[in-house]
Amino acid sequence: MVDRIISLITNATLDKDDRVIVAALKLLKNDCNLEELEGNYFAQLVSMIPLVKEQSIKALLIETIVESPEFVSDDTILDEYVKLISEGATNVQEATRCLGAFTASGSTNNQIFIQLANKLNHKFAVEILVSMV
Repeated sequence: MVDRIISLITNATLDKDDRVIVAALKLLKNDCNLEELEGNYFAQLVSMIPLVKEQSIKALLIETIVESPEFVSDDTILDEYVKLISEGATNVQEATRCLGAFTASGSTNNQIFIQLANKLNHKFAVEILVSMV
């Protein structure tokens, strides 16, 4: 099933069909076993990050990638994700879930705190940090 969803996401990205990308990413993230997201499938998703222009879709793509067991901490992706949070591309609940996955993959709480403190308004940063505890 993961292979079909990845193919659907790839084709929708090339066709710039945002509705299909969002639906497929949500299906992959919420209804599939992300342990199946490995090797080429994982690499395909990571390679799509620069291709996606819509901020909320890029945030959803990063959230899906980071929650995969294949993901290993990556400062560039963390920087991009915090930038997307600061632009309102995701909500507190999803940001908390994703930042928790960053922590599980090797990012430190200190790295995340510094990123949030530097790029977000303080009220929003505190809301996310409190939700992470």
